[in-house]
Amino acid sequence: MNLLVNSIQAITYASDEEGRVELTTAVEDDVAVLEVRDSEPGIPAEYLDRIFEGFFTTKEEGIGIGLAICQSILLAHNGSISVSNHANGGVHFRVSLPLVK
Repeated sequence: MNLLVNSIQAITYASDEEGRVELTTAVEDDVAVLEVRDSEPGIPAEYLDRIFEGFFTTKEEGIGIGLAICQSILLAHNGSISVSNHANGGVHFRVSLPLVK
């Protein structure tokens, strides 16, 4: 939910143009994968390695705990989360969680 809200906020505040949020799900080698990608503006490159730090934010009114909490929950369940900027603009988050058998 946090990733979706962040993407919607990014496209809402970024410009007057119509933004886009894409959600995809898949199962890859017994791992559930969720990907969230928005259309703009992406995360400044100098912030990408800090984006999951507690109390780090790129928002004027953010407190910077949402992504840190997401990461800690995923790690506690042997999952992972990664972030990158998409070549055509926007940010791309990938969440992976092992399936329980």
